[in-house]
Order: sequence, then C-alpha cells, then structure tokens
Amino acid sequence: MRAVLRNTADEIDANPDDVDHAHRLALRVRYAVDLATTEISHRLTTALGPGPFAHQADLHRHLVETDLYRRQSHGERDLQVLGELVQNDDVTSQIYSAVATSFAAKVMHVEGRNGS
Repeated sequence: MRAVLRNTADEIDANPDDVDHAHRLALRVRYAVDLATTEISHRLTTALGPGPFAHQADLHRHLVETDLYRRQSHGERDLQVLGELVQNDDVTSQIYSAVATSFAAKVMHVEGRNGS
C-alpha cells in the first residue's frame, strides 16, 4: 500500500497542473485503500472471533474507525466516475480494467460465501 501511495504522490508531483489525471489517480488510490482495509478488517475479525472485540475497547474502537473511514470512499459511485474518466484514455484503461476485474471477483466471492 505504501508503494501505491508513494507512486501516486510522485506521479501527481511530476504533473501538478494535470488536475484530471490527479483526480483519476486519487480515485484509484481511494479504491485500493478501500479494498485493502476491507480485506484486513474481514480477516482480522474472522481470525480473532468476538472475544477480543468484546473485551478490548481500543481494538473495537479501531475497527469502528476503520469502517467509518471506508464508508467515506463512496465505493461504486467512485468506480463509476473512474470508469467515465478513463473510458477513452488508453493508458489508464488498463487500470480501470484491473479495478473492474478485482471488483467483480470480490462480488463473486461474497455471493459464493453467502450461498447466493
């Protein structure tokens, strides 16, 4: 994740006047952070079970704060905007394709896990 943030910052700093490109990059990073925090939260709660969250207020508070942060990502709305921004951009269309594939895999995983 640090590499994604660092590379994105470097790319924006290299082209500070390209606001549209910076916007695309920001949406991409926001989505990457959302995916990572979702996965980490899920794995953490699954691995630890309810006990630590019931008895360790700090752990529970951190999880709630992480969830609150994630909810600020605007999820699918950001993906729609990103798709519209990169639709005709050959360079970033590969990024959009990767994000869309990742999202589709996540949806299929959730549906499979829920028995749907």
